[in-house]
Amino acid sequence: MDLQNTGATDPADGYYDNEDNEEYDDQDDNQDDFEINFAEVSEDDSMELLHAKLRASRKARQRADEDAKLLENRIKLLKQEETKARKKINETKKRAKDIVATKKRNVDRQRQK
Repeated sequence: MDLQNTGATDPADGYYDNEDNEEYDDQDDNQDDFEINFAEVSEDDSMELLHAKLRASRKARQRADEDAKLLENRIKLLKQEETKARKKINETKKRAKDIVATKKRNVDRQRQK
């Protein structure tokens, strides 16, 4: 049976276990940190192995759900930041228009004198 690590991978750099891209240490793994190829499940597999596969499946699902939630939160934060930036840009444009209008009025007043 071939077990594979479920950490994020970069084919050129190997396995990573966190967002800081620290090298993953295979020696500190336990059975729950592996992904099982379910195509290899057979009737001859022991109950212990089947339970290990089930645990690995649950762990992989849990990680996928956590990753989805993190991405959802990140997208929400980025949208909030975008809204804030657009608001600031619009305020700056309005101030620029006000300044230009004030300068034009001042120039017109100077010409009238």
